[in-house]
Amino acid sequence: MAKTTGQCHCGAIQYEVDGDLTGVINCHCGDCRRWHGHHAAYAVVALSDFKISKGEDQLKWYDSSAKARRGFCTECGSSIFKDNKDGENIVLSVGALNTPTGLSYLKDICTESKGDYYA
Repeated sequence: MAKTTGQCHCGAIQYEVDGDLTGVINCHCGDCRRWHGHHAAYAVVALSDFKISKGEDQLKWYDSSAKARRGFCTECGSSIFKDNKDGENIVLSVGALNTPTGLSYLKDICTESKGDYYA
């Protein structure tokens, strides 16, 4: 597999993935909707295949629940990762991936808590 890269909006934080990503998972839970302003599109990768290549000092983590923390850029505010605190995987916001991603839609999750403004 080719190396996948991504970054925040301003480019202060950049990262690399040397492993396989899942397909795109759309999460409709209330936490993700509040964090992203709508449902969130993610891909999951093994934490061992992920590294921040630039700007780790610009990264801030927000503990959004007992089970998850969310990483964002202190410069531009981009939400770029979610860590489920399992020590195994990191969840990447697919909008922060550089194209081409080669990813395809996989599934929707937490649809029972989706916003009341869309079907």
